[in-house]
Amino acid sequence: MVKEPLPEQECAGCGAMFVPKTRRQRFHTVKCRTTTKAAAKAKADAEPTPEAKVIQWATAHGAPIRLLIGWDSASGEWADNSPIGDVLADIARGSHISITGKRHGFHDMNSLMLRGAEYANTSEDRAHIPIEVLPLVDLFHLVNYHESGAEIDLSNTVYDEAMKNGKLGLDFLGRRWPARWREQQAVLSMDEDDMREQAVSALIEDPATAMQLAAMASKIEDDVEANERSNA
Repeated sequence: MVKEPLPEQECAGCGAMFVPKTRRQRFHTVKCRTTTKAAAKAKADAEPTPEAKVIQWATAHGAPIRLLIGWDSASGEWADNSPIGDVLADIARGSHISITGKRHGFHDMNSLMLRGAEYANTSEDRAHIPIEVLPLVDLFHLVNYHESGAEIDLSNTVYDEAMKNGKLGLDFLGRRWPARWREQQAVLSMDEDDMREQAVSALIEDPATAMQLAAMASKIEDDVEANERSNA
């Protein structure tokens, strides 16, 4: 009885057709797998790494390469001993972003922040933000985080001291709610001459109001003279 030949099968690597379980098929499979792996490795080697993409983008757009030192592309954070890590540490202690940026070699921090802000709201998922701009987005979020943290820490410290010191408490209230506290404090501390001088200064700064008050004063004088003539 003659056995029917097995149907040909397609090679998963290159698509060639071979009769399975034959010497030719086994030889081709080994060779094809080796060739396929080599091709995949060559393609992977040719593809730039995420870090390389960021460096290429930074170079093309004038962003400092030092920005990438210590940056973790997975977590979006910088190492503590990196240049940006030092910048963030200073900001967390209340330093101004431009001043601390210049201290650590970043002379245009505001520009970097603006670039990060452009992409910060595109997605809450970092995976959807282009790798090329991801460091700027991470920097934008971290600077805002440390700035707000510094303000809260300092505000809480001042608040605790203000609860023990009445003068400091008034100053704190005047800065926190100036419309209700700073002006009231200023009025209570002024005598009549000071109040008149402040009123005159305000009129000088607002000519339209000064003209209206002058017209009202003139009308009052005319009314007084008219009443005096009628009573004479």
